[in-house]
Amino acid sequence: MSGLEPVVALALACNVFQVIGVARETIHIVKQVYRYGDLDPALTDHATRLDDLSKQIQTAMMPTTPAAATTTATPMMTASTTARGAAQGAAQQGAAQPRPTVRDTQLLGLANRCLKAARALREEVKFLKDPATKSRLVVVLKSATTVWRQRRLDKLGKDMLDAEQLLQTGLLARIFEQIEKADGGLEKLDSDLRSFVDENRAGRSEVAELVRAEAAQTRKNVTIQIKGGIHAVKRHTTQDTARAETSLKKHITEAARSADEREQDARLEARRERLLRSLKFDRMNERRNMVEKSHGKTYQWVLRDGSDAGELADVAESPKADADYPWDSFSDWLRSTEPEYWISGKPGSGTTTLVKYLLGHPQTRRFLELWSPGAVLVSHFFWRPGTQMQQSIRGLFCSLLHQLLEEDKASLDRILSSSINASHKDMETDWSNQELQSTLLDVMAHYPRSMALFLDGLDEVLRTEGTLALLNVVDTLKRPQGLHGKVKLCLGARREPLIEEKLRSCPQLRLEHLSYNDLRRYAEDTIIIPPQYPIFISPGSKLYARNAKGHHVFFSFEKPPNPCEIRDWLVTELVGRADGVFLWLRLTAKIVMEALHASETVTDLQCRVDSLPSGLIELYEDMWARANVDSERPEHQERAALYFHLAINQIDNDRLGLTIATTTGMANRIRYCDPYKPGFAASLVESCKAKMRDIEIRCAGLLRINPIPERSNVSLLQPWYGKEYCDLIPYAEEDIDMDPPPFEFVHRTARDFLTDTEEGSRILRKYKISEWHLRQRFAAARLACCRLLRIAPTVKYFHRESVKWTTSPEEYSSLSLRLAEITSLLDLLPEGDEENAIGKCDELLQFCEQLFESGQLFRDLRLPGDGDNFQGEGPESDDLRTWYEVVVKREHEFLLEAASINLNIWPFICAKVQSLELDKQTLSELLLHVCTIAIEYQDDYFWLQDQWEGLRSMREERKRGSHHLGIDSRLKLARLLLKRGACPSLKGPRRTGILDRHIGTDLVYVLETPLKGLISSVWRLDRDTTKMDSNLARHFIDLIRLLMSNGANPNGEEFRVTYQVEDGHLFERPLYFVDGPRKTSMQFVQAYPLSVILARMLQSWKDRFPGIDTFLEAEDTIQDGARLGRLILMLHFGGTPARMCIVEAEEELEEELLWVAREAKGILQAEDRGSYGVPVPPKIQQGLSRALERRHPEGVEASQTSQWYVEVYLRAGMTSMYWGDLEGGTVVISSALLGN
Repeated sequence: MSGLEPVVALALACNVFQVIGVARETIHIVKQVYRYGDLDPALTDHATRLDDLSKQIQTAMMPTTPAAATTTATPMMTASTTARGAAQGAAQQGAAQPRPTVRDTQLLGLANRCLKAARALREEVKFLKDPATKSRLVVVLKSATTVWRQRRLDKLGKDMLDAEQLLQTGLLARIFEQIEKADGGLEKLDSDLRSFVDENRAGRSEVAELVRAEAAQTRKNVTIQIKGGIHAVKRHTTQDTARAETSLKKHITEAARSADEREQDARLEARRERLLRSLKFDRMNERRNMVEKSHGKTYQWVLRDGSDAGELADVAESPKADADYPWDSFSDWLRSTEPEYWISGKPGSGTTTLVKYLLGHPQTRRFLELWSPGAVLVSHFFWRPGTQMQQSIRGLFCSLLHQLLEEDKASLDRILSSSINASHKDMETDWSNQELQSTLLDVMAHYPRSMALFLDGLDEVLRTEGTLALLNVVDTLKRPQGLHGKVKLCLGARREPLIEEKLRSCPQLRLEHLSYNDLRRYAEDTIIIPPQYPIFISPGSKLYARNAKGHHVFFSFEKPPNPCEIRDWLVTELVGRADGVFLWLRLTAKIVMEALHASETVTDLQCRVDSLPSGLIELYEDMWARANVDSERPEHQERAALYFHLAINQIDNDRLGLTIATTTGMANRIRYCDPYKPGFAASLVESCKAKMRDIEIRCAGLLRINPIPERSNVSLLQPWYGKEYCDLIPYAEEDIDMDPPPFEFVHRTARDFLTDTEEGSRILRKYKISEWHLRQRFAAARLACCRLLRIAPTVKYFHRESVKWTTSPEEYSSLSLRLAEITSLLDLLPEGDEENAIGKCDELLQFCEQLFESGQLFRDLRLPGDGDNFQGEGPESDDLRTWYEVVVKREHEFLLEAASINLNIWPFICAKVQSLELDKQTLSELLLHVCTIAIEYQDDYFWLQDQWEGLRSMREERKRGSHHLGIDSRLKLARLLLKRGACPSLKGPRRTGILDRHIGTDLVYVLETPLKGLISSVWRLDRDTTKMDSNLARHFIDLIRLLMSNGANPNGEEFRVTYQVEDGHLFERPLYFVDGPRKTSMQFVQAYPLSVILARMLQSWKDRFPGIDTFLEAEDTIQDGARLGRLILMLHFGGTPARMCIVEAEEELEEELLWVAREAKGILQAEDRGSYGVPVPPKIQQGLSRALERRHPEGVEASQTSQWYVEVYLRAGMTSMYWGDLEGGTVVISSALLGN
């Protein structure tokens, strides 16, 4: 580095002085943080200032030319001064640079020390401001790490003090030297000081004495110079501060605007994801994903340029591709304005495979670009063997909408802004068919790009909807709102009469007429003569055949064929017989290859080929007959029929569960086994492999076994009993959205053979197990899996402000799901076998209890407080409870948990109560659960029965009555509990909400009596008058009367009812919180005495059901229902800002709020209160808004209202075991019911 120019040295010294000052102040603030535990907002500013000053010091120290060096800007110098110094330095500097002086070296050393100190302090500030440190600051301040950091701060403070003292001395000496060397500088000094300069130049040793003798004079001159410098610096600093203040204000304004924009972007993205999620149904892409990739080098002809005949040489060589079978060039169609193209073919000819090939080929998109640059390509595959959504027009609407909106955010935002309803949809069941169709047409009409729609399997549409309805939809999609030329449709369908009538005039191809060369290529790649195959033709026998060119040849004992000739003969024969049906060729090629490996003679091989059926149905019959010709054991065919039944009904299960369910006694063996027994885990793996082999053999090739998918991510499944069970995990995993099932039909025609032909029906009749008993086996299998394996959440993000994680859809360890499955069995007991079936269900419930008591099934999970360790290390321990806090079990905890889930297992609970000695608290808590009827649970769990087609009608029939509520069993159990000593007036903890079975939500409890729990349940059920009949009402009255006759009093509790302003009307609506109400709305919660609500409900039943005894006249404790309610809460969400006000009892209400109370009384007494609405005048609405604003003028962002929810819950008598842990953070709240 060259010697420092005067101006550069002065700038560097000034910067070092500033670093020292800021550093010492920062050290002081950090020490205060460690002492008191409160973060100072100034820390961030100090860290930024230190960073800026460090950069300036580094710039001043860079080895640059003097001119460059002197241009370093500092807060201590004006720009003009710096420029003059740079110019003078450049003029005076020669080619050779002087060496740095001692004082230069000293000054640079001090600068380096300041840089190191600044780095250390910036790291300290970063450590304190880190979110992970902030969230657990109290713990951090007590750790050993803090002691080390405080010692480091003390050392930094001492270093800065020493540097300041040394720099002051060095700087004064440096200023003296600059004055000495400056032109004209000596004339300003007196004679004594000039003498000192002369002596100093001569190097005399008496300099020290001279300095002491002239100290006073030196200080005087230095003071004058410093004052002048200070004045200039102050002037510069004032200007610089003004500029910095202006810049800072601008930066703060932009930062605030940026934060608002980020918040708005986050909310918008959440709304986008919610809308897209509502359109995506289960297994939406399954059909496309399970279609096998086309064989190598097949279908290449379809995308070749039709304008060049030479490109189609391979097609022209086919004997089928002649003038009798013309086809329209697909590549020409892609580039043209023609709207439709029809791909047809025989069953099994490969049309679906061709459509998938076209969708994935880059040439398809290149041709579409010539038609319309930027065109978007979307698809949908109908599938008859699939779910209802996979077969339906509704599924088509959802699939196309999801793809189009996902591809274009502008269209997605337009739908969100133009449709209020679209913003509040969570799943596909929230959409009506009409909404889906109109939304799809609207999106297509306004879409910024052209669209190419590939729709396959039009003939596989749901039978109840029909092909004609689908073809009419296709016509509508072709020209949305008359916008011609914007949409192309490639349609894959068989040549059924209706389809042919509609599509005969559009461009098309028939695949079976054009696939000869593709079939031959597949056959040549598949049929390989084994090296050891014996070529032998009996004497006197002749084999007549055709070769690849169609010429007839013959072989004999004297003229045997070589392996190439045998292969050529087999390929030619099979391809010719296939008649364009690829599936027929694939199945027969497999048969022939098995015969070759079995060393069949050429003569026998010829007989086998000649006897092959020409059609697929006949081929399936032949395959079944050949597979069972040697089987004398009927259980083999029974097992095959069972596997066919599972494939037809698409019973979702993994390979392990399937193996356990279809192997007699295996679930019980796992239940009672010693899991640590050597070799037990390996035997289970071998059982799974053997089951897959058995399916393949017994089903004669009509079912194919899918390989276990390779997974790139870590499995969520983990063993309970050691690492030897890890080999079992791949057999227990299944992602129903991404993975193919363990086995499936080789083709839709194989399923049709079993369901639509007499021979197929005869095969299926060999299936001896009833559907109910098979479902019971699968329920037992899932419990057995729970004993072997567990599933754990994977932490994505964890700190006190937010907790997010994911779980597997199966939730192996969920007690709620397992009990729901057993409940669905109890609801649908097989006629004539009820007693045996109930015994099976009792065994399952006892298995559940065993797993619950051993900690392998549980209801409530939460992450431990030490989330950082969980995220860093992962759940590697064999004991799941190392990583999860499980609710501490009380005595008889399983009984209470089973009752609280509120499913129809009351006979089992009743039997347990009879066999146990229970304390009063347990009996009273059970009574509360008996009287709480969670209607939402009942409807939500019926999906478990939808997988079993044979039981759906029975389920719907029983769902219409009171059977699924278990009222008779509840009454019987309530009498038993009261007889044993349950207290009907004792308040107990009851869960509120419908989502609390899911991991990731706080479980919200409310303390209430059984009578209030019963009335709350019935009030919600009675809101929909179609769900209540006279028989159900009588049962409820009996239960209410039973409670009151044993001491329950309806006058001791409040009952909350919510009213909502919606579309200009006031309605009664339940108020659920899912991190806040879902809709933009103004809501008012009124509190009534419980007796008022009971009187209103009984009077309504008396009016609706003549002859019913409501005991109103005989009961003095029931008050008149004409009282006004008391307003306790007002809310307004969806606006900016959101507002929520708790109204105190003594508070004086505005006239508009009194209007709500009066009208609410009328709604309360209305016959159809669920749909009855009162118009709200505009002036009243404005007054209501003003009343809210007066009580909560500042409002709050809707995303920051979690703590408000907690306060409201607490005021309503609710609580959660988790709220105390989240001090000042966001509470993860379940969908808790606040107002009925």
